[in-house]
Amino acid sequence: MRMVVISQTLKMSLRITPPTSLVFLLLIHGVVAQNGWGVDYKDQSICALKGSTVTMRCTYTYPSGPVVQKAFWTKQSGRGSEPPDLLDDPEYSGRVQYLGDKQHDCTLRLRNVRETDKSKYYFRFLTDQTGGQYQGRGGVDLSVTDLQVEVPERVIEGDDVTLTCKTTCSLTVTPTFTWYRNEHRLSSNTDQLHLQPVSREDAGRYRCASQNLHSPEVTLNVRYGPKRVSVSISPSGDIVEGSSVTLTCSSDADPPVQNYTWFKGTSSVAKGETYTMKNISSVDSGEYKCRSSNEHGEKLSEALTLNVLWHPNIFLYIIIGIIVGTGGVFFILALLFIRRKRKCHSAGEPKPIQENLYSNMGTRPSVNNPADLANQDDGFYSTVELCGRINPIYGAEDEVPYGNIQHHRDQIVQMTQEAGVEYACVRFSHADPAHSSAALQSPSVIYSSVN
Repeated sequence: MRMVVISQTLKMSLRITPPTSLVFLLLIHGVVAQNGWGVDYKDQSICALKGSTVTMRCTYTYPSGPVVQKAFWTKQSGRGSEPPDLLDDPEYSGRVQYLGDKQHDCTLRLRNVRETDKSKYYFRFLTDQTGGQYQGRGGVDLSVTDLQVEVPERVIEGDDVTLTCKTTCSLTVTPTFTWYRNEHRLSSNTDQLHLQPVSREDAGRYRCASQNLHSPEVTLNVRYGPKRVSVSISPSGDIVEGSSVTLTCSSDADPPVQNYTWFKGTSSVAKGETYTMKNISSVDSGEYKCRSSNEHGEKLSEALTLNVLWHPNIFLYIIIGIIVGTGGVFFILALLFIRRKRKCHSAGEPKPIQENLYSNMGTRPSVNNPADLANQDDGFYSTVELCGRINPIYGAEDEVPYGNIQHHRDQIVQMTQEAGVEYACVRFSHADPAHSSAALQSPSVIYSSVN
């Protein structure tokens, strides 16, 4: 027998049976292999991500002389019966690949690792020696894991928070990680995501990924006191007396706001998310604020100024009254004006006047020159004097067309020769009241006296 040292880290112990018996190659760490037979598994345990690719590296040795006829991997220890080749297993069809050879390399690659792939894997080889079948003891223990994001149970704004992408076993190969928040990729590429300090904007859905494997989403809730507290009013626009007004307090908080307090100026006036004022009046005018609070803090809103106006119906009634009153006054004045105008028109309607009736008013012909009288064919009266006299009946001055009309002619001129002269002298006399009354009562009398 001769002893052979395989390696410093892993050594094989060989047990050789007679040719008719089964020969096993046993892998025992730290034990010297016998007769040059040995299998060296580089990784005795492997932790792989579900869906990833695993490479099981291994080498084997044997003495010179025997020729390797078959080398394969199996999931069975091989005792008692011939174990099946992994390449012939339908569950591994298309996923397993033997990268080794029939000399010294026995590396195996497994793609798209599944949870059902969790098992122990052994390398086995057959030689041309009668009954020469060898299998390394121990094998490779494969564990399959997925990804899970671990978040703290209670997070308050301002805390230092770390999210961890965890596996159920320690990964053999440290992969590169990718983090997502609300489907947006983040900059971290390790298995931990640090949020220091955390804010309410960091709240959302998180997941991690590695080698095309994605973890389920988890929700990070960040608790914080009230933010963005504001007051709104309904209805909007001008607020008039007698109407109803509702003030609403809005805020952003986690957990939601538990207490609302309303203030007018510095005085507390109500509690609750809304504050309703019915039959509002001018005394309700002023500045209103809302204070929101939860277990993590409180915040006061900006002031909202409420101006209560008079009821618009009052102004409407006043305006209507002014319009109606003004219109009535104008209507009455218009009627009076029309009536007066009609009266004046009927009283002052001019009578027909013969054209050129008084072509020579105020012209006195010379008595000494009868020719002047004869030449005045177009004048009816030589002299027209307008005389106003006091009417003793009316006590005022009568407006008469002709107060005194005299036609001065020389006595040598014959009256019958003056065809164009109607009256030598027309006199209106109001000295006799009885005569005046008689003249007024008789519609046929035009002049009171004609001389």
